[in-house]
Amino acid sequence: MRRRNKKTDEIQEEEVQAEEAQKLSRFVEAIPMSIVLTDMEGKIEYVNPALLALGGYSSDHDIIGKPIFSFTNPEGVERLRGEVIPALLTGETWRGEMGVRNEYGAFFPSEMVTSLITDREGNPEYLLASFIDMTAPRKAVAKLIESEHRYRRLVDSANSYIFTTFFEDGQPVRSVHNPTCLAVTGYTPGELEADFNLWSEMMPEEDRGIIRKQVSLLLTGDAPEEIEHRIKRKDGEIRWVLTTVVPTYDGQGNLVSFDGLVRDITQQKMAENKLNEYGEKLEEMVDKKTAELRKTIDLMAGREVRMSGLKKAIKLLRGQIEEMGMVPVADDPLKMGSRQ
Repeated sequence: MRRRNKKTDEIQEEEVQAEEAQKLSRFVEAIPMSIVLTDMEGKIEYVNPALLALGGYSSDHDIIGKPIFSFTNPEGVERLRGEVIPALLTGETWRGEMGVRNEYGAFFPSEMVTSLITDREGNPEYLLASFIDMTAPRKAVAKLIESEHRYRRLVDSANSYIFTTFFEDGQPVRSVHNPTCLAVTGYTPGELEADFNLWSEMMPEEDRGIIRKQVSLLLTGDAPEEIEHRIKRKDGEIRWVLTTVVPTYDGQGNLVSFDGLVRDITQQKMAENKLNEYGEKLEEMVDKKTAELRKTIDLMAGREVRMSGLKKAIKLLRGQIEEMGMVPVADDPLKMGSRQ
């Protein structure tokens, strides 16, 4: 009687383990993250439905049993052998760019996160990798960059103007502005020339120090770099401008005048901000996916679920159930990596 109870307890424990394994299997099958499991030689043992959809594959028949190296480009193969596997063997999680081949032989960019799964003794057993398709983000970034270039061309052609400031005894005395200053500042040449302080008054207080530093460099004979700063147009709108100056000195090295080019770069700054915001959102997305993968790996490692060990446990469980004269209600619930 005791022997039977002990055996029954063992069977119940194995049933619980098998049920947990089924839940984990359903979880991996259902998550939208694309997952690949390989042995330590790189032979693919399992791919989830999300990976099949990502690559456009109708089934896993053309994937299971093949080396993962055949599903990336030459750069990816070199990276796998030179960076990924060595990093994993030191216990690190590797994340980086990897080209992935789809069913039609074309490659698309992806962000790959890879971790190592070990057996109970801590020996390397499997490589687990997840993929995020980077095609759409790449196109979006390229579009933003092209927009930035287009805005730069517009700024250079339409929203720029030239002025000249004259000095006597180290002090600015007058300035001359060409007519296109109206498009950039909202002020006419006459208004800017009549009020010498108007140009500095257009700048926010916190930006005026940049201009004072630029003038100080000119007076000492140093060549100042072009500077970015803001101005407040006549209509109250705040604009970003890029100011470049070229000085002229007399025979004694005294500053006589400088010519300046002012270009409105507001659209460029907006494009840069959007690109930075997009990069931050993309990084957040990748970090989130990495955390999800890490959670999955911890769950698998914590329950000591291994593909081969799990199948053996299910087979043993089935035999024990039949030995007791019972009929299993279902076949092997785990079809991971097997052909149907």
